[in-house]
Amino acid sequence: MQCRTTNSRAFEVHATLRAFGGDVTVRVLFQDGDFVDYPVAQDDVLSFSQAAGTTNGVDNRIRIQKSGGTGSIVGWMSAGRLDNSGAFVGCRTGF
Repeated sequence: MQCRTTNSRAFEVHATLRAFGGDVTVRVLFQDGDFVDYPVAQDDVLSFSQAAGTTNGVDNRIRIQKSGGTGSIVGWMSAGRLDNSGAFVGCRTGF
């Protein structure tokens, strides 16, 4: 899953994910290649909100993917513009 801005303006991402079928490592990947890995035990939930789009070329896109473990992840991800930012944002599955 990924959300991004198409005009390099501030936006906010929200995600809630659940591990099923085994433990997983969820990777939150930024446009510039930086990432944060979160280990999630089977049947546990990871929820977060993240401001993005404030540094062109760095965080205009936030991607969530599985980076390890024996299980899978299921959940949702959404995004919206921050107050008066004028951001155009969109989310999709696949890369």
